[in-house]
Amino acid sequence: MFAEFESGLRDVWISTVRDSQPPVAVLMNSLASRRGIPLAGALEADEVRAHRNVLVHEGASPSIPIPLMDAMGRLLHFFSFMPPDW
Repeated sequence: MFAEFESGLRDVWISTVRDSQPPVAVLMNSLASRRGIPLAGALEADEVRAHRNVLVHEGASPSIPIPLMDAMGRLLHFFSFMPPDW
């Protein structure tokens, strides 16, 4: 699920900002700022990113587990601020 979210954000980035590949945390922070995402929503989506890192990367800092439906809601909320026609 997070991979699809990241892929969508990268598409938005390339089509609306520039053709580059920033790290996903930088990508999320920059798009949150550019698209006016409220801080609470940006932080909730970032918690999903952090939890995903725990699941797929050895040595990642522990995080609080996030139920799947809650994680999906957080990512969809973040993505709802992207332009509809990128």
